[in-house]
Amino acid sequence: LLLLLLPSCCGFFETMASSSAMMSAAAVSDEADPMPSAWNNQDCSPLLEVSQGVRVKYQGSGDSDRDAAAVRANHGIPKRCAVYYYEVKIISKGRNGYIGIGFCGAQASISRLPGWEKSSYGYHGDDGNSFCSSGTGTKYGPVYTTGDIVGCCINYMEKLCFFTKNGQKLDIAFRGIGTSEDPQFFPSVGLRTPGEEIEANFGDRDFVFNIESYKEELRRKVEADVAATSMGLHAWQASLNTLVTTYLAHHGFTRTAAIFARDSGNTVPEEADSIEFRRRVRAAVCGGHIDEALQLTAERFPDLAAQQPALLFALHCRKFVEMVAQQVADQTCNAAESVEALMTYGEQLQAELDTPACNTEPNRKLLEDVFSLLAYPNPHSSPVAHLLDAAGRDPLAVSLNAAILEAMGLPSQPPLEGVVQQATLCLQAMRRNNMYEANFVDVHHYLKM
Repeated sequence: LLLLLLPSCCGFFETMASSSAMMSAAAVSDEADPMPSAWNNQDCSPLLEVSQGVRVKYQGSGDSDRDAAAVRANHGIPKRCAVYYYEVKIISKGRNGYIGIGFCGAQASISRLPGWEKSSYGYHGDDGNSFCSSGTGTKYGPVYTTGDIVGCCINYMEKLCFFTKNGQKLDIAFRGIGTSEDPQFFPSVGLRTPGEEIEANFGDRDFVFNIESYKEELRRKVEADVAATSMGLHAWQASLNTLVTTYLAHHGFTRTAAIFARDSGNTVPEEADSIEFRRRVRAAVCGGHIDEALQLTAERFPDLAAQQPALLFALHCRKFVEMVAQQVADQTCNAAESVEALMTYGEQLQAELDTPACNTEPNRKLLEDVFSLLAYPNPHSSPVAHLLDAAGRDPLAVSLNAAILEAMGLPSQPPLEGVVQQATLCLQAMRRNNMYEANFVDVHHYLKM
């Protein structure tokens, strides 16, 4: 639903939503599957010599088909991977150029060329034929020889495979690839006569074929399908209006929220002065004025500091960072007084850390990091220079805003961001269940439209 509805309302967010507003949604990601990266020495015919992980040379006699030899990659192609591609350069065609390039299951024999065995597929260089789980080939493409670069692409989304030669896409070689009955496939090459040698590229350097352009074509197809899907927007308009209004109010866009609510027949779920107060607190933190933010907060919510000791300590540590940054920036400042002020405030931080509410491992690590700024004559060129980056204020501003909202009995996160997170998780679940179209849908792409 989010993917279909957001394009109609995201114009509001382009200029108003800060990058930190979407931080929580962006942090959700799938754990990557291992991808093929080299040939497997342990899954290789003894008639082949593997070197540098990607080079393969034939070492047999090559007298007959019984002297064929193959090798598989070190990892299988993840089934959730919508498109997989690799390339092979023919270093030498050897005596006869009986070279096969393709993919196969883990059980296919390594004493046969790709395509000759069940669950094995290959494109052979000597005759240009394609082989699909059979010793009988089908006329497919041009022959290839020394110096040529042949690519193999599996498109799991459309269940097909094609090959490339020297950067040019050939016709579809196989259909019905990647069904639920198929095993996991591994990139595979086979050689059969003396002198044959190849080198694979599993993506550690640029491919000759523009695979990114091909994937972009698939992405456009999926996006067109999404755009063509009718969801009956009228029935959802009231919910959309609420999502937008609460988002604007949450992030302090007081006037815009009021105008949008008025024009859409909606109501803002918070008083204007309350929204403005939170905006001022956030602006103070984002401007590096930590004491101002804490004072404003304490005036309205005097118990908040005691309820949020970890957040308070993080804000105090940020104040220390701001003091260091100010000392570096202001060269006219009395250095001795500045250092004395830093040391005094540092002692206060250490005393705060020693209290039961703050004495945690994350807080100890945080204080150690900020104190390390004092160890360098020029902190901006030190290994901890990132601590001085103004971007470090944004997560604290978001956290303090959320804590204030909770104290007011309001949601700490706007519902729209929850929808974004849910959509992201749904797409991840779709990928895990081999719904390949999900690989070409990116929630944040729609947020930028």
